[in-house]
Amino acid sequence: MWQWLAMITMTIDHIGYVFFPNDQLWRIVGRIAFPVYAYLLVEGYKHTRNLGAYMLRLFLLFAVSQIPYMALFRTQEINVIGTLFLALVVLWAADQPKVWLKALLIPACSAVLLLLDLDYGLYGLILVLIYRYIRSYVGVALHAAATFIFYNYVPVQYFSVPVSFFLLSEAAPKVRRAPVWLWRSFYPLHLTVLWLIRMGIQQ
Repeated sequence: MWQWLAMITMTIDHIGYVFFPNDQLWRIVGRIAFPVYAYLLVEGYKHTRNLGAYMLRLFLLFAVSQIPYMALFRTQEINVIGTLFLALVVLWAADQPKVWLKALLIPACSAVLLLLDLDYGLYGLILVLIYRYIRSYVGVALHAAATFIFYNYVPVQYFSVPVSFFLLSEAAPKVRRAPVWLWRSFYPLHLTVLWLIRMGIQQ
């Protein structure tokens, strides 16, 4: 269920951003997507059989997505897969026994997310850490606090907070996952399709 929900709500969000910028309902629905992606990143990290392949796949997905992301949204910002990749590096570093590795990688990745223009940035890392280490409703309160700190000027972002309640309760029914090929290709694919549609409308 979660994979389908993430893809559908992300697409709704991006359609609203590009084609209906004055209609906030699209963006409200879209607030579901990123917490779900952050949660699924943690689940993928915990259950993957080959972490190196998982990290490489995520990095390549980030690289492939950057051009259609910039084209669709007309921005120089780094796409959200870059944020998720750095969050994955932090998760890996946090579990390493070598203190120097933690001391090097965790602050470095955090600084990049804070100082550079990445989608969701340090806020995204905080959500990933909440889902990794806090499996209780305290995580919902921490999600709300992080939203207040990073997005108090963007009221629509508060609609993402209730998503953590369901993620941390694991109340969703267990249903079939999305096909692997669709799940792995969907982000750059949907960006490209939306960009082509916008180009066609503008001609």
